[in-house]
Amino acid sequence: KCLMVERPLGKSYEGLYEFPGGKIEEGETPEMALSRELKEELGVDIDPIDFEPLTFASHGTEKFHLLMPLFTCTKWKGEPMGLEGQTLRWVAPEELEKITSSSGSRNGSSSSTRSHRGGGGGAAIELVPADIPLVGSVLRSLRN
Repeated sequence: KCLMVERPLGKSYEGLYEFPGGKIEEGETPEMALSRELKEELGVDIDPIDFEPLTFASHGTEKFHLLMPLFTCTKWKGEPMGLEGQTLRWVAPEELEKITSSSGSRNGSSSSTRSHRGGGGGAAIELVPADIPLVGSVLRSLRN
């Protein structure tokens, strides 16, 4: 399974799920930034050396271009919890296959809508648009 975090109320794409992480601050490597963000947002301690690069996404918006590395990690200290009030969800590969994305007009972020649905029933997870290209790599990683 992989951990997904629901975007909090009042932020862009509120209510949609994303892979946890955040912005890189000056002087940080991507691994250092991810370690810091996961401590601040989820209360877990992870040594940056324990992150394994998986893939990346390149996503343009009207305001900026996002280049987002994605890492895997199987070793941490502490139990993940939403320290900023966000909902966490451990997602199985079968659920990832049913991803639904609404890149539509939530918070006025975009005017287009795309849906990604797998076969079968059940509630689908709505994912922020920038994370959708990462799902295939995550699925392959979870199945290995």
